This record gives sequence, structure tokens and C-alpha cells, in this order.
Amino acid sequence: MAWFDRHRGEQDAREAYDGLTRALARSGVEPVLERICGPAGLRRFVVRFDETPRGFRATAIESEPVKGGGGPPPQLTANAAVPDLERALRALRAELPAPFRFERGAIGVVRDSEGPLDLAVRFDEDGDALRLADLRAPRGLGVPVDDPAYLQALGTWSERANRVRSGWKMPGPRQVFHIEGNRLTLGGDGADESLIVTLLGTWDGRHDRFTWLVDKPLADEAPFVHPEQVLTLAQVTELVAFAAARLGAIGVFQGSSDADGVTVFAAIRS
Repeated sequence: MAWFDRHRGEQDAREAYDGLTRALARSGVEPVLERICGPAGLRRFVVRFDETPRGFRATAIESEPVKGGGGPPPQLTANAAVPDLERALRALRAELPAPFRFERGAIGVVRDSEGPLDLAVRFDEDGDALRLADLRAPRGLGVPVDDPAYLQALGTWSERANRVRSGWKMPGPRQVFHIEGNRLTLGGDGADESLIVTLLGTWDGRHDRFTWLVDKPLADEAPFVHPEQVLTLAQVTELVAFAAARLGAIGVFQGSSDADGVTVFAAIRS
């Protein structure tokens, strides 16, 4: 017997289902899953969870790439949001109308390029039976950073991009920076420093908007040929390190403006 039927007993099925839907909405589970998905991109994955003496714990996120790019959520956003998901699962069980309860489960998540998340919430033995293959394919177009060719190129260039990251530079707490042409000047702490740079792009953290400032695309993969795109800061730093490596740079400069909160990135050439 399915979990739902086993718990509802003689209660009307529609009434019981509506009660569960209201509990899910009040728990905050869905907004946390949206954060796990990241700011943009096609997503298709299953989150598994169990109750422990310390509360609910997410035990696995099962996924695989989908056609057009995407599928798995970004690892950094997923890791950051998992504790909030575990708290939301505890809230969900507290919100469930009697006699419904669960000790484990799984949530299938599908995100299209537009529209709300498509969730498949299953508990106990029903959760055990839920598989990734049970979820439909996401609809719509993927985002540039999920492009398979880009992800493959990232792996090829990873060693050189890591060398660039070792030369990452940011202003000190009392430093100011100025970029004119290809020259970056850092000053304000008693000693000026001048570097030769190539401007790469800007990131507006208020809207997760990255904009290229280069004269022409630095490579053929999708993220390099889209003038603007929605990216997390982690995705931006990965992209600009890759771009700087392709330019043969020795590092990346990252500086933010107090006036508008926009962060500028430049490849350090010398």
C-alpha cells in the first residue's frame, strides 16, 4: 500500500492531499530547492534524506547530465543550501496533518528554462522506489556555463587555470584601484602598485549579471560568446580564471566599487 493511502485511512483523498500540499508550502522546502538549483539552467535530480537522532540529513543528490546541458545542480550552491533543506524537512514533518509522518524520503526536482519547479515528493517506502529515470526531461534551453563543450574544455585547461588562481589579487582594506586602458594602479596604503592587465568583465551581484568587456570572444565555447549571462560569483570566478589562462595571464585582479557594488575582473599580464 502506498504511503499516502496507508496514512490517510478513511479520510477523503482530496482533503488529505490538500493538507499535505499546504504543509509543503509552509515548510519552506521549495524555496531551498530553488537555491540548490542555482540562478539559472536546466535541472533534474533526486534528493534523498533520512531521519537521524540529530534531525533530518540529506544523504545524496542523484543526477546526470541532460541533453542541452545541465541536470546536476551546481555543487557550491547545493552544499551551501543543504543545511537549510534539512531544517525545512524537519519543519515539513511538524506541519503535516495527523496522522501523516515520515522517517525518510526522496524529492525529485525538475527545473525547466521557465516556470516553477516540478517536484515529486515521496516518503518512506515510496521514496525508496523513486528513481531519477522516473522524472521527465527538463524543457527549454540550457545556459552557457552548462554547455557540454565548455565543461569538457574546463577539464582540459584546469591545470593552467589553477596556476592563474594562485596569482589572484584583490585590493587590501585601505587600497583603492584605478584602471585606465591596460594599466591597473593600486594605491592608498602608502605604496602604489602598477600592473599591466586586460579587462575581462564585470559582475553585478544584485542581479547575478556577468558582462564581458573584451573586444572579441576569447574562445568558441558558449560562455565566451554570450555578451551577458546570469551567473553566481563562483561560476564567474571559474569562467574568468579560464579566460585569463587562455590569454596566458599570470593571475586575475578582482575589485569591487563601493558606489554600485559591481565587481570588475581583469587578467594580470605582468
